[in-house]
Amino acid sequence: MHRCLDIPEILQHIFQDVDTDDGLRRDLPSLAALARTCRSFSPVALDNLWGVLVGLDPILRCMPSDLYSSDEKKLLRAMKVSDWERPLVYMNRIKELSVNPRRADADLFTSLNASVPAEAEQCFPRLTCLRWRTSVEDDLPSIRFLLSPRLTTLVISFPSGRTSISFISSIPRLCPGLKELQFGYWNNSISDKLAVSDFLCRLHSLQQVRIDIPDLPTLIHLCRLPNLTSFHGSLPEPFPTQATSSTLSLSVLKKLSIQNSTIEAAIGFFSLCTTPAVQSLEIDIEPSPRVVDIDRLHTALKQSCSHTSLSNFVADYSEQNPPEMPADAYMIPIHTFQLLFCFGNLRSISIVSHLGFNLNDEELKAIALAWPRLQSLWLAIGEYAPYQAPGLSLRSLSILAQYCVSLNYLKLSFDATSVPEIDSAFNGTHPIPQLALRKLDVDRSLISAPSIYVARFLSSLFPNLVAIFTARTFMDNDDPNEPEETMQAIQYHRLWMEVGVQLPVLNAVRKEERSRVQGVMDTDS
Repeated sequence: MHRCLDIPEILQHIFQDVDTDDGLRRDLPSLAALARTCRSFSPVALDNLWGVLVGLDPILRCMPSDLYSSDEKKLLRAMKVSDWERPLVYMNRIKELSVNPRRADADLFTSLNASVPAEAEQCFPRLTCLRWRTSVEDDLPSIRFLLSPRLTTLVISFPSGRTSISFISSIPRLCPGLKELQFGYWNNSISDKLAVSDFLCRLHSLQQVRIDIPDLPTLIHLCRLPNLTSFHGSLPEPFPTQATSSTLSLSVLKKLSIQNSTIEAAIGFFSLCTTPAVQSLEIDIEPSPRVVDIDRLHTALKQSCSHTSLSNFVADYSEQNPPEMPADAYMIPIHTFQLLFCFGNLRSISIVSHLGFNLNDEELKAIALAWPRLQSLWLAIGEYAPYQAPGLSLRSLSILAQYCVSLNYLKLSFDATSVPEIDSAFNGTHPIPQLALRKLDVDRSLISAPSIYVARFLSSLFPNLVAIFTARTFMDNDDPNEPEETMQAIQYHRLWMEVGVQLPVLNAVRKEERSRVQGVMDTDS
């Protein structure tokens, strides 16, 4: 054997490639075979084999054969401390553990917790990441033997119960070094919120948090954490905007995702908290807000976020139940976008409006000029909105092709029933092809037969466009019993799919034409 294979670092790189043979699932049989090949391979292969564990079955199978039935998933007798002797050999290699216990597993985990050796930290000496999701009430204390000061990542999801809520108060003491926390509990009682708030306020090393903020003291605590770079969760309702007179600052926060919150809570948050370092901002508002309230939110964003740091903005203003008319109160106009023009370094924008956008071609040009560095632009209409004629024409794509040369993913609804001449769309000059765009989602765009004219127009603008999607791409479009409105949408979808089929042929022709022109120019020179 070559001497290089005696170096653990080299073996580690090799076995990591073996570990994920197809990039999707782990190749456990190959790792097991490598562990049995020779003594030099065994330690590193076993580290990879046991490093990430899903479920406790592999550990239980290492125990005496008369203890556990893997087929019935149950214990056959009471556990003893001596049963852990062989599993401990492998447990000291586990770094990440994911467990999703069922109701039938309650007795199993109670026995594990009771029989584990007294030196609990020695059972999993390298465990730094624990994921525990359970639907069993009061099951949370079963994980006590898995908790230790070495734990830096903890993901917990459980239904609220007296025992579970009481147990979480011990987690800050058992795991004081937690850096990443995902915490989900299924109860909104005042007592539970107070318990969760107390639990969170005793964790001081957090860097990434995914949780629903129960109250203002928790928010104040998060703002004081020196290393918090990522937050994902909902805001307290109603948001206590008058509870403090001083402005809070999430000074090092880079990723902020506010989910399932009202527009008033979001406005209150950004009026109270500054986020000067945020690079990625996601906001999910329910129920669908009116434009006047979205304007208030965008005004608060201007005051809270850095105008130069923000590069990704995602806002979902839609919901399943359509808001009451008039539609103009919910269709987003150019003024709402203009409030965000101060964020000049945006690379990705995604806005979902339940009833769409009140924009014309010239107003879209203003958007393109404000954000010329865009790589992804999504202006999506809510799933349950009715089909209607968009204010944008097919010419709007030529505007984006001209001013957003780095745009590679676009979602936009427009009216393609009228196809302009490509030269007229650029005031009599033939456009320089936009080479970046590869995916186009036309959402609820209108189109009429024959589709070849639209395909030729798109091919002239975007010669590298390879995929077209619609609002019905992932739906059943062959059901003859669909209502009339849906049948019209299906007809639009099929015409757009025809465009998608024609594009590769047209793009190949245009590529050949450009090659010929280039050949002539090279000859002349």
